[in-house]
Amino acid sequence: MEIRKLAPAEEVDPDEVKYELRALKSPVLNGWKFKLMLSFSRSPFFFLLRNKVVKDSGIPQALQWTEIPELPLFTSTPFFDYSGEEGATVIDPNKGASARLDASIQHILGFKTTPTSHEKSEKNRVTIKDYHRAYTNGDCSPLDVAQRIIRVLSDWEKSGRSLAWFISWDENEIIRQATESTDRYQRGKPLSVLDGVPFSVKDSMDALPYKSTAGTAFLSESRRANRDSSSVASLKAVGAVLLGKANMHEIGLGVTGANVNYGTPVNAWGQNRYPGGSSSGSGASVGAGLCPFSIGADGGGSIRVPSSFNGCVGLKTTAERVPHDNSVQGEFSVGVYGPIAGCVEDAMVLYSMMAAKGSTSGSTPPLALPTLDPNPGPKPLAGLKMGIYTEWFEHSVVEVVDACKKAVTFLEALGVELVQIKIPDLELMRISHTVTITSEMLNCYRLAVEDKKTFRRMTADVQLSLAFTKDNLALEYVQAQRIRRRMSVHFKKILENVDFIVTPSTPITAPKFQAASVKSPGETNVGLTSRIMRFVFPANSLGLPAISLPVGKDSEGMPIGFQIMGKHWQEATLLKAAYHLERMIHENGKNCDNPNLLINPLKPT
Repeated sequence: MEIRKLAPAEEVDPDEVKYELRALKSPVLNGWKFKLMLSFSRSPFFFLLRNKVVKDSGIPQALQWTEIPELPLFTSTPFFDYSGEEGATVIDPNKGASARLDASIQHILGFKTTPTSHEKSEKNRVTIKDYHRAYTNGDCSPLDVAQRIIRVLSDWEKSGRSLAWFISWDENEIIRQATESTDRYQRGKPLSVLDGVPFSVKDSMDALPYKSTAGTAFLSESRRANRDSSSVASLKAVGAVLLGKANMHEIGLGVTGANVNYGTPVNAWGQNRYPGGSSSGSGASVGAGLCPFSIGADGGGSIRVPSSFNGCVGLKTTAERVPHDNSVQGEFSVGVYGPIAGCVEDAMVLYSMMAAKGSTSGSTPPLALPTLDPNPGPKPLAGLKMGIYTEWFEHSVVEVVDACKKAVTFLEALGVELVQIKIPDLELMRISHTVTITSEMLNCYRLAVEDKKTFRRMTADVQLSLAFTKDNLALEYVQAQRIRRRMSVHFKKILENVDFIVTPSTPITAPKFQAASVKSPGETNVGLTSRIMRFVFPANSLGLPAISLPVGKDSEGMPIGFQIMGKHWQEATLLKAAYHLERMIHENGKNCDNPNLLINPLKPT
């Protein structure tokens, strides 16, 4: 095969860029066919199939037969310096949890102001403000809320149809926390506006007294959780009530959210629909209203995909913004932790609690949140520019395109200027991200993979994915990092001229699954996975922040997500744009806060 030689990224003419992001095709396997494939993956002849599948994916053509002039970039270290954001309030990330929360509430969110029409329109899923007002007015107590949540989870388990939102939760532990919180309110001394507010944590982050399994059936046997991660510790310090460890796609290697070990979390919008992953339990429980926010993780859309599928707001933070301490998956160059919430304001609150510290190098700039006016003028986003790559944007089903174009129109009405852009080499970037994240997953779980007994305890789809990854070549990994460097040049050039790039979050709404797909051995569907990830991988590869928020529903009532991706450290700009867009969506009756399975813990069941 002839070697393809690429010109340096700096010399690429945007006018000559052709959209080339592929839609992968592969057989969908479940049931006995999947079992047969898994058995074949252990045979000495598997390499024949692997070579064909890898070739069909475009990996060898892109990585073995392409000359890439850029040097490798092995991390997603931010390449944009922070020089401040207009209309943002800086909050010292070195403050204690309580002081940081007070600052964000007092100066950013106006908890003491009269509710706006925007708040009044949110009449279904309850928010942090709703909990705080109910507790301070004496309408109910944290103990009442805890008992109602426990009743919901228990009743579903007794019915034989578990919600599967949690891998582990403990009734006595929830009651203990809620009782202590209730006592503080009765004494007139709540710790904060988050005192008594329920939350959950993806099961890859340590949160005592629970084990961390990362969705596996074996990890907690060899790894012990000794202390809370700093994000969890911050929330506990201000009185938030930990419900338990949220379910996830095993080891985070999947975006449907299916997990045959602990069950596939129920999507509150459609119980025959995937919840999205890998932060599936987080997205599904917040989407249903069980809790107003949850901590998720995102290495390949794993916050934004479940947020899109469940009608939530999900923020993938800048690389190095949120610490990875005391977590199972702390060594990925593409992964970050971030908030999943029912609305933009609640995402901001959780973000302010999580971003306590940044990089160990001390290079992380101060935490900033947008200064929000409850009565903004007609164009609160004037002066901002958004980039749209039309061919990429429209590579989605019609209903998603239409809803997201309407969101673009709303942003224009809010004062944002639309700029047409083109992004070179997106197909190369997809391949680079695929090789990078699977290689890093394999490295993280190498001991489990090398032990045959442990490896066979992994779910079948993860076993098969890692079986394909085990034979990745070193040169392919290095080439993937050359592509990462190349794409950093492309995106820096684009983002120097716009404030953010807009796309759908996912090109489809939550897909339906067959009964066999969520029962052992599960399912493999590479085509669906690559399709779901069409818009999310660039932010992971380059460490860029990106937010997903719901902007409408399709004809079957499923939420449609919209993504805003910006410059490093400029979460405040994304949150400001998302906040005002969310307001306009609610004012136009396009809100997504009324799922078919709605849980309101503030009301008696």
